[in-house]
Amino acid sequence: MELVPAIITRLANWPQNRSLLIIDEITAERSWSVRFTPGEVESVYPMSNHPGQSSTDIVLRRTAQNHYSLVLGDRIEEIARDGDCFFNGIARGLNEGQAQQTFSMQGLRHAAADYVDQHPELNQYMVSRASGVRQALFENAPWLENLLDEEALSELSRIIYGGPNPYRLFQPTQDYLRLYANSVGRRTLFAAREADLPPEVLQEIGRYLSPRSPEQLMPSSAPYYTRENQTLRQFFQDTLLGPVEDLHLTELLNNEFLRLSQGVIHIMLEYGVRARQLTDHHPKNQLAYVKFDQARHGHLDDNQLEQLLDGAYLVDRDDLDQVKVRFERETGRVIDDDSELMEQYIYYDRAENTRDLLIASLARFPDLLRRASLLLRSAVISSNLDGMLPVNVVARWLRNPALSERRLRVISEYADTRYKEVVRHGDIDIHWMRLFDDSNLQNIVTHQQVLTTFWEFLERPPVKAGEVNQAPVIRLFSAPGQLPSNTRVNILFNTPSLWSSLQRLPRHHAVQIWDDLIGPHYSDSAIRLTLRRPGVLRSALDFVLALRGNLGSVEARANRMVMELFSIGQGRAQQYLYNFNFPANRLGHSLLDFVTYLESHMAVPDWAWQYLRRGVTPESLKPFAEMKPKPE
Repeated sequence: MELVPAIITRLANWPQNRSLLIIDEITAERSWSVRFTPGEVESVYPMSNHPGQSSTDIVLRRTAQNHYSLVLGDRIEEIARDGDCFFNGIARGLNEGQAQQTFSMQGLRHAAADYVDQHPELNQYMVSRASGVRQALFENAPWLENLLDEEALSELSRIIYGGPNPYRLFQPTQDYLRLYANSVGRRTLFAAREADLPPEVLQEIGRYLSPRSPEQLMPSSAPYYTRENQTLRQFFQDTLLGPVEDLHLTELLNNEFLRLSQGVIHIMLEYGVRARQLTDHHPKNQLAYVKFDQARHGHLDDNQLEQLLDGAYLVDRDDLDQVKVRFERETGRVIDDDSELMEQYIYYDRAENTRDLLIASLARFPDLLRRASLLLRSAVISSNLDGMLPVNVVARWLRNPALSERRLRVISEYADTRYKEVVRHGDIDIHWMRLFDDSNLQNIVTHQQVLTTFWEFLERPPVKAGEVNQAPVIRLFSAPGQLPSNTRVNILFNTPSLWSSLQRLPRHHAVQIWDDLIGPHYSDSAIRLTLRRPGVLRSALDFVLALRGNLGSVEARANRMVMELFSIGQGRAQQYLYNFNFPANRLGHSLLDFVTYLESHMAVPDWAWQYLRRGVTPESLKPFAEMKPKPE
């Protein structure tokens, strides 16, 4: 049975479009998941929510050593504890939603046994245990997720399990995990000191194992000099890029202003930081800033001030005034209270130090440094880094291969309009951008205010709870039930004065025209030619006539016949016809055959139903109204 999960997706009758996902929650704080996909290497993840999970997966949940339950959507189906729970769960999962019960527990058992018989090499197969580093990943996954984030942990897991790592990321973390694995090995070796092995063999093995366990240190804003010196020393030795010179290490340990925020530790773990870089660029704790006080500082000369401050920075009136101007420029808000300005000064200074540390750490990665430079052009990103905008958000964008440098430039520009979103959510939602190509995305970001005004003019329904911030943009360019067409969006943006011209029309006319412009029922060619005609948007009638003139002769005739039969407008008639997708080369089943029959018999021909587009039913066509009988 230890073999079966690994081989069951290899069975001849296993559906090739489905994977098996096993979620192991025997130990709550050490949950993990493994996904088996036909023809692929198994994918293990040190958390229960596997990033590769698909809606078509068969999901089994294990909360006891030898028992599985079936997960179907949001519900858990308990399986009898009769020794067959694994096969019963698989069979029920495969049969779910199917008209026929194709799979059975016994059939799967026999198929698995036959597979083992037919593959004698499995007789020598031993269930592979995770390598030391992989086991260390499982042991440290909750801690690492806390320090990095779920997406970073997912990427780290993918790399450790053999995925490509073109940027050579997370090397310090992998070194840490190797150190952890070696320390576990040393403890095991020490426990086996009474084993029947010569002492020199034990010593030789021990040479490859860490002499101690690595330190686990959660990020904190507390001054680090308050912690034990040996604990800090080991932590830096475990996480900084080597070689770590003792002089630099001592300098860090004696730095009473050092602030190891979560963002700093993320940079250390994903990219790697040298001791000198951390000394030069670390954000500072509260003790590093002293507000100028006339009574206390005004009478002191430079030497006396330096002695009093002991390395801290004196924040004076000019500093606060500059912060006030900068904050108003970046957020539109005014701060007058000096204590708030002081806090904002510290906030900005920490962000700048974190940014400098990030840039210094990326010097080893020229491609990532270039990408980071594009993002850091944004004032919202650079001024709030490791503050309201966590470093892990920027790191996620940097490592994402789907984000081209051109797209990163757009994200930087877009970020400068999302300050309130950063304040509210500590993130900037860019998932909606995947629906648009780079050219359209640039236009959307550049014309955000124009699009918002147009959306309000159309009086579209408000954004629903739970929708993304840019749901209006997506819905503005999407026909009901469909995603935006990049070709169509490009045509619209390349039409001069489109938005202002439509807003000069009566609203209900503009709504009808817009529905025709974004809907799939008119071809891109017809829309493009129509919008190129001078004066086409002077009135709804001008638009309708121009659009009709750009339909093909057969399409125009079909449209006119449907308009008359249903007593509906041109756009509505075209929407009706779009519900059918007639073949171009089947005799008797063309668009013209369809409308000719429709006109003659006042009914849809039986042969036409097979050409309904996906998701369309005869019932869904009823709202187009009844056909009007011909006058006698």
